[in-house]
Amino acid sequence: MVLVTATDIHLARGIGEAIHHAYQGELEFHYNPAENLLRVNWSRLLEIQSVKRIG
Repeated sequence: MVLVTATDIHLARGIGEAIHHAYQGELEFHYNPAENLLRVNWSRLLEIQSVKRIG
C-alpha cells in the first residue's frame, strides 16, 4: 500500500487520475465539503499468470 498526502484537492485528483491512466484499475473519489477534503482510492487486482513447467 502507498499513501500519498497532498495539500490541494485538485492535486490529489490529478495524482489519482494519472495513476488510473497509467495502470487502469478502479478509482474512487470521496469528497468532504465540510473539511474541504478529497480522499482518492485507487486499486487494481493483480492477474497471476500460470507458468508451464517442462519436464
